[in-house]
Amino acid sequence: MKTIHINFCVEQLENRLLLSQGAFSANERAGSPSLQSARIADKKGPRVSASDSTLSQTSGSLTFGMGNLANTRLAPVAVTLGTKAFIAGGTDDAFNRYDTVDIYDAALQTWSVKHLSVPRYGAAAAAVGTKVLFAGGGVDDGRSVDVYNSTTESWSLANLSVPRYGGSAATIGQKVYFAGLERNATRIVDIYDDATGRWTTMKAPRRFADSAGHSNITGSAGAGIGGIAIFVTADIVQAFNSTTSRWQVFKLRHSMLYPKVSSIGSKAIFSDNNGSVVTYDDLTGKITQNHTAILSRSGYAVGTVGNYTLYRGGEGADFGNVINVYNNVTGIWEVASLSNTRAEAVGIAVGNTVLFAGGITNDPISESRVHTSTVDIVHIDTSLLTGGLTGRPGHTVTVQVFNTGDAPLATGTVVKLYATRARGIIDGSSILLGSKPTTSPLAANDNRTLRVSTKIPGTMVGGSYYLVAAVDDGKTVTPIASSETSYKITT
Repeated sequence: MKTIHINFCVEQLENRLLLSQGAFSANERAGSPSLQSARIADKKGPRVSASDSTLSQTSGSLTFGMGNLANTRLAPVAVTLGTKAFIAGGTDDAFNRYDTVDIYDAALQTWSVKHLSVPRYGAAAAAVGTKVLFAGGGVDDGRSVDVYNSTTESWSLANLSVPRYGGSAATIGQKVYFAGLERNATRIVDIYDDATGRWTTMKAPRRFADSAGHSNITGSAGAGIGGIAIFVTADIVQAFNSTTSRWQVFKLRHSMLYPKVSSIGSKAIFSDNNGSVVTYDDLTGKITQNHTAILSRSGYAVGTVGNYTLYRGGEGADFGNVINVYNNVTGIWEVASLSNTRAEAVGIAVGNTVLFAGGITNDPISESRVHTSTVDIVHIDTSLLTGGLTGRPGHTVTVQVFNTGDAPLATGTVVKLYATRARGIIDGSSILLGSKPTTSPLAANDNRTLRVSTKIPGTMVGGSYYLVAAVDDGKTVTPIASSETSYKITT
């Protein structure tokens, strides 16, 4: 009879990315054991050594291009709607704010410019339906919101209930939640309902301040994942369940310093200048906090495509002439070196492309730091399918499939679960445990949850295995999610 035990020893092979410019080397992986409720895991991940193992369906290639914003810009905000990325606001060298909105159309590979009603720095940006919203951070009283309708290509104005500078936003369904960094650090959350066009407010359980109630905090970040709007402010995480209208509050072991956020499948991942990484998994409802030395630097920018998260620049020992790439399925870190340094840029993904726009760079002539209008345009040749999973081999496993591309996933596409020796890597030694076909198309920018029964084959050799979910469209098997720990299967 087969038995299964959780094994926290990580066996990992390297999966190399192919580059058209620069070279990757193996680096560090942060482990992330999960704990329930408000108890936060806090561990340093194991080191990963290089090997020669590669796999075509999990590798990707990066190509690099360059563009320019209309102005040199420090710390603009950015948001994606459809095939367009909107990069707005920010400051110049004298910290004068801009009203410029640079728009990149990834489908046409063209740039255009529009303008906000007031210059903004520290605004919160969000997209919902056919609209893009830029809230707070204005040279006015910090309450105004610019709303751009992409269908009519027109602007309208709204107002927050309180001034916000450096606040955060989370979109859930047809609603956008704005929270954090109002001057008095209140509990107020402003809510925009795109279905009705109405604005309302509610109160969070805690002030958007640190656990001691200090309002002079260092940044906040928000994300919408599943039906949860989640906000990180200093050492406090507040999560609002839009289905039950209930809040949960978590206290972190370490305060987050200027957190940034990316979303991967069922996870919202917050990282900060000290290398702290907080992950919320919507499938399990768990929050973990870990540390990676790779991100112990200030002012880096983040963008996500498929299962890859790119961290560009920052003010570390080398002042940010690198892009660190994390494969969220395999858990592998790799790095590409670039010719220019950058800090305080903004990162935004649109389709298979990540833009890193504006910020500060080193002027090789004057040897001084100057603001820049440069945009790194990084294209990743990879699948736009991502996912999440929860469960154990030999039991029913819940799998979420996210189609972040612009084409539907056909009916009959099969979700498969494998036991693999290396995290996220399906090869000739992998063992199929179960599968389930989709019964209807999975639309672009939609997700599907399936429950897949798994069985341990009697011929399976005992040992440590990872659980890996993959999508098989009849042409390619694409890993979309992996357990972060291995399971020990014995006979």
